[in-house]
Amino acid sequence: MGKLHNIRTKLKRYRKECVSAWRLFGPKLAMEGYLAHTVGIGVDRYYTDLSQATWSTLMEDLPYSMSIPAVDEQQCANAPIWVMWWQGVDNQAPDIIQACVRSIRKHANGHPVHVISKQNLHEYASIDESVVQAAECGEIPMAVLSDIIRCTLLYQHGGAWIDATVYLTDDINPEVFTHPIYSIPVHQKNPTRNWTSYFIASTQGNPLFDYAGRSLTHLVTRGKGIPEYFMLDVMLSVAYTRHAEFTAMIDAIPANNEGRFALSEQMDSTEAQPRIPSSTYINKLTYQIDYPTTVNGKETIYQRLLDGEF
Repeated sequence: MGKLHNIRTKLKRYRKECVSAWRLFGPKLAMEGYLAHTVGIGVDRYYTDLSQATWSTLMEDLPYSMSIPAVDEQQCANAPIWVMWWQGVDNQAPDIIQACVRSIRKHANGHPVHVISKQNLHEYASIDESVVQAAECGEIPMAVLSDIIRCTLLYQHGGAWIDATVYLTDDINPEVFTHPIYSIPVHQKNPTRNWTSYFIASTQGNPLFDYAGRSLTHLVTRGKGIPEYFMLDVMLSVAYTRHAEFTAMIDAIPANNEGRFALSEQMDSTEAQPRIPSSTYINKLTYQIDYPTTVNGKETIYQRLLDGEF
């Protein structure tokens, strides 16, 4: 039943995205997106055309700065860590979310950790109220609101954004805060990108996040829906591929945490310790899978993770 529900949810999302793309970009791109997502046809062409349409329709006319601020050592030492769980992290949040947030607090290495929720958002960022309302009433995915908040916080305050589904198994490396931008290089396409949005850090005032955040807000306030779930990556990709300064800044990120999915692949194991590469401490998990807590009477790595053993 769980898998069937997920399939139905995705198909419903794809239909909404198709309607939005039709309204924003026309029928050709709308159908390209629907076919790419539902049956995997023409994926390369779709993301190429989507990137071009996003640029010409939503981003080309927005003013932006190319002045990338220097890294400030004092800011690095006190840079905040941002996590978001809209409902608030309490006993109502999934167990795995609570475990991930505990791990981030444990391994923050002296950096302040702020968990953003509906209740405290206004304390840290000023977000267009119409955007918040659009997410609250289901007009846009909550993930898009999260993306706008992510960009706003990184631009206004700097620091590191860590998704609430990331589990840290060691202290955060100080190097994270010594680059204009830091993430996990992935060298992937569709869309072309060299970062992971679930772990991304920036100096305060980095124009890339101002540009991406305003572009997303511009899309939402047009009132035509969201044509692609991963619009933040699409918009970052547009900036990355069209502006040499952004390209150089992102490509300078050193390789790191290449085994970020290793832990997630061992959650049902009953081994004494998970096998994680020594160079990896950032682990991407999900709350959408019901992992077992025991197998044949033995506690799984998932259960011990919930208990904070790792």
